[in-house]
Amino acid sequence: MVEITRGGKNPLILENAVMAAAGTVGFDGAAYRELLDFSKLGALVTNPVTWQPRRVARGTRVVPLPAGVLVHTGLPNPGIRRVITRYRERWARSLAPVIVHVVATSPAEVAQCVAALEGCAGVVGVEIGLHDQATPAEIVPLVQAAVSHGVLPVLVRVPLYSAVESARAAAEAGGRVEVRGAGSKRRMGGPVVEADLLIETTGMAGVREYDPRDLTVSVEAGMKWREFCALLAEHRQMAPLDPPCAETGTVGGVVAANLSGPRRRLYGAARDLVIGMRYATVDGAVAQTGGMVVKNVAGLDIHKALIGSFGTLAVITVVNFKLAPQPEKTRGYALAFDTAAELAAGRDAVLGGPLQPAALDALNPAAARLAGLDGFCLLVRAGGPEALLDRYGRELQGARVYEGEEEKALWRAVEEFAPRQPFVVRAGHKLSDLRTVLEPAPGACVSRAGTGVSWIAFETADEAEEWMSRPAHAQWSRLLEWSSGPAAIYWPDPGPELEWMQRLKSAFDPSGILNPGRLYGRI
Repeated sequence: MVEITRGGKNPLILENAVMAAAGTVGFDGAAYRELLDFSKLGALVTNPVTWQPRRVARGTRVVPLPAGVLVHTGLPNPGIRRVITRYRERWARSLAPVIVHVVATSPAEVAQCVAALEGCAGVVGVEIGLHDQATPAEIVPLVQAAVSHGVLPVLVRVPLYSAVESARAAAEAGGRVEVRGAGSKRRMGGPVVEADLLIETTGMAGVREYDPRDLTVSVEAGMKWREFCALLAEHRQMAPLDPPCAETGTVGGVVAANLSGPRRRLYGAARDLVIGMRYATVDGAVAQTGGMVVKNVAGLDIHKALIGSFGTLAVITVVNFKLAPQPEKTRGYALAFDTAAELAAGRDAVLGGPLQPAALDALNPAAARLAGLDGFCLLVRAGGPEALLDRYGRELQGARVYEGEEEKALWRAVEEFAPRQPFVVRAGHKLSDLRTVLEPAPGACVSRAGTGVSWIAFETADEAEEWMSRPAHAQWSRLLEWSSGPAAIYWPDPGPELEWMQRLKSAFDPSGILNPGRLYGRI
């Protein structure tokens, strides 16, 4: 679910982040109903429209622009009043919420269009389209005109090449800015509120520098994570973070949310693999931290502060990674136990043994069923030559062995556990507390059994908040990390580190306009 709420305005709530973009399906999508199931879309963005009618272009044209090309389809623009007259009833019956794309011709005309759309049933928002060469001086009055003439939420589609300057313009206009990649992790880290301007990084998806011999790579933040992994796999290399939402998420999103997965035990998290960044600050400056070598102090490791900041400090534009070679072969093993105590003993035996696997995860019975298993299960992931994997087979007597596509499916189920649940609390605890976490968990629970982090699923926010508030759990760090709806408490006991986080926020974003509400409502 996507929710954008602005003080004094109507909220914009979309069940799906996927939308039919402006100009792709006309004003109501009627011609495409046999091709698209509009009930599955978050919204339908209409054809661009202006206050005054505009003549139809003479056929299809392709116009070169600095940021690419503009394909002009020649579709009609009858003006906002005629569009409302013709489509008002269709919008009211639309299976998808309607966002009307208003071309930013002038502040006065933008204000007239926004005012005219107030009260149109089915219309949930207005998207302001800026021309490709829009400057900050132009953006400010246009945004002000849009947000001050009605209660409909206003989204601003900014030119990607000038995203930094657009963020500055939004600040000058008194707006707040939502920064995101593909939007796959909007349920994570607390809700974004009061956003007047949306900046997406998906248009920045190139490879800046990659020499496989150096085991380092530099890519733009909007690159899809799956495409990034495919690029590395061509050279039998990897960035083994194993994040959730890997199919849809971006490199920048993975880093901004500090996501990692089962192999963190062996390879570390984002702060261990990221060696440098480029980022844009809210005042329009572009800075670099770190570099392209593993041992680098340039920028004083500022990128480590940006990792896990959920876009509240700056806009990450480029990320540099150190890489690891892919193992010769991999294999997964599943050990089933009747009790959590037996599982904990099995885990201890692995940790105390001669072999050190890449991943060591524990599942309670509810989580095991989601992965097609039974009982309390200990999952082991190993990589290396055949002789080493055979040794694992001898050490893990009675384990079910996973290879090939079956192994990939097993670990994918574990990696995607949290985003598939309604509400998920992340708890940090001692390794010795594994049994105490798994056994009484009220819902499905997955634990990084070698690092001491667990994810517990809940059906409602109230149940999650009650679990976090129990005195017996006060010894653990607790976060409502994933949520399908609003909650009263996301981070009950932030501790002394919150003060340092607030100082960083004040230093990077003194006006507090970037992703307000994120970081569990504390920043």
